[in-house]
Amino acid sequence: MNIVINATCINGVESGAKKRFESIYNDVILKNPKHNFFILEPKDYNISKLINSYSNVKFIKTKCLSFNAIQRYFISILTLPKLISKIKADIYEQSHLPLIKIKNVKTIFTIHDIRYSFDDLKLNNFFRPTFLSNMILINSLRKSDIIVTVSETIKKEIQNIYKNNRTKVIYNPVIENKNKNVKPISSKSNIRELLKRKYFLSVGSFEKRKNYSIIIETAYLLKNLKYDFKFYIVGYKTKYIKVLENNLKKLELEDTIYFLHNISNSELSQLYSSCIAFIYPSRYEGFGIPLIEATHHKCKIILSDIVVFKEITENKGQYFQSTSSNDLFYNILNCVFDKNNISRYVIDKKILDKFDINYVSKLVSDLY
Repeated sequence: MNIVINATCINGVESGAKKRFESIYNDVILKNPKHNFFILEPKDYNISKLINSYSNVKFIKTKCLSFNAIQRYFISILTLPKLISKIKADIYEQSHLPLIKIKNVKTIFTIHDIRYSFDDLKLNNFFRPTFLSNMILINSLRKSDIIVTVSETIKKEIQNIYKNNRTKVIYNPVIENKNKNVKPISSKSNIRELLKRKYFLSVGSFEKRKNYSIIIETAYLLKNLKYDFKFYIVGYKTKYIKVLENNLKKLELEDTIYFLHNISNSELSQLYSSCIAFIYPSRYEGFGIPLIEATHHKCKIILSDIVVFKEITENKGQYFQSTSSNDLFYNILNCVFDKNNISRYVIDKKILDKFDINYVSKLVSDLY
């Protein structure tokens, strides 16, 4: 069986989609040696950096630009059908919008979230209004033979927009670092000094929906009451970070909140392990890989009260109102000082069973 995987949207930027791709397909390709995998690469990034050199995988460089969705779409519709026809593909997989439909080929479409379908998140603009986002989404769903979502929450959101019986849920996997020889943090690294402080950790790209403004507001309340806590936010730098940086300056929090970028996996692991607690304040997520990473590291965890976080934690977490800095303030103080109830902030690692890579990769393999 010939399986084509369109990875032209993946690049050097760390994201949940990238982590999912790397973890799942390394395992799927390894465990399906009788299948041939053809991975379509963007012009500006080598996907071969992420996938091991298996005998049954081939990387094909395209002219698509990973950072330019419009260019990528038009180049795709002009070149990919002919390319995939030459491969004689049996299955075509894609995980970004808009979906390219390949005639007479079984199409699997993975959706990580549908953030642009909601007006209240205010992510759309004049050039991408909500109705256009939904039109593109529905058209792609109609073209799909199998729709895969990363959570039950996203499945329900899709059903509200486009009712169908072709949607399956396959969670993102949690990956344990099996390498016992993890490189120590260099003495030249700023992380070494940061680890010496008492800090709360958040992880995720700098986007408005991540709701880091609520952390800034809460840090301001804590500082005014003479609590000396630090907050580290690790993520990919975007244009939105300027808004956050301006807020830090106005509230004089430059020495309280630190934005960290280009952090290695080893450094991130140690940041998880040494934090007072992990805070995930998002207003919207399709899944939330940092949550299962924090659970794996046995962090105390404070979560916003969005539906998908309650799904992932089986409603066993400690949640705060995503719009209330007072509620987050209260949870931070409880997490630190209320020794009798501190266990409420620790999520049992048993919830990670459904995110086991062997289980997840089998679900993907069964689609073939």
